[in-house]
Amino acid sequence: MPDIKPDDAVSGMWQGQRICDVLGYGPDHVWDNESIVKYLETLVMVHDEWSASGGFFAVGIESIEPLSMPKNPAVATALIRNAVYEFSMRFHQIPPMDIIDKLGITIEQFQHAVSGGKVSGKLMTPSEFRLFCTAGLSHQPNYAKIGRDYGVGVNTMVYYKKLFRGIMCAWTGCD
Repeated sequence: MPDIKPDDAVSGMWQGQRICDVLGYGPDHVWDNESIVKYLETLVMVHDEWSASGGFFAVGIESIEPLSMPKNPAVATALIRNAVYEFSMRFHQIPPMDIIDKLGITIEQFQHAVSGGKVSGKLMTPSEFRLFCTAGLSHQPNYAKIGRDYGVGVNTMVYYKKLFRGIMCAWTGCD
């Protein structure tokens, strides 16, 4: 049986090199039992988190990378909606506008994605969207009134209601 080197478990593994970079294991790292176990445990944890989040995983807000937009507009809008939702659930202490910025999309792209390209009324600016989120994340929000106040259609508010309730549940620990 040939000798398997730790480097094979890095270059031959999904996200292996990236995990080594995060752990500080450079190309000259001397592998020992402790570092091999730490690397493999981290690899399994990252893969499990990535799978559980539908492919939207980052160790911290700083590690969120801009979205690579597919050419198919329907796939792109779903990707935007899902990415903002999943990262907002994972990093619920970060305002959704900051997550949108980290994903490298504009607030206009996000609003078009959420509305299915049918924005009713005018588009919100980033500062208006922050106020909208503050209202949606307030104690006992009236989503119908918030939608009217910000010109958001009823069907689009369904997404925002899910987003806001998910964030609030993450804050309070509800199911």
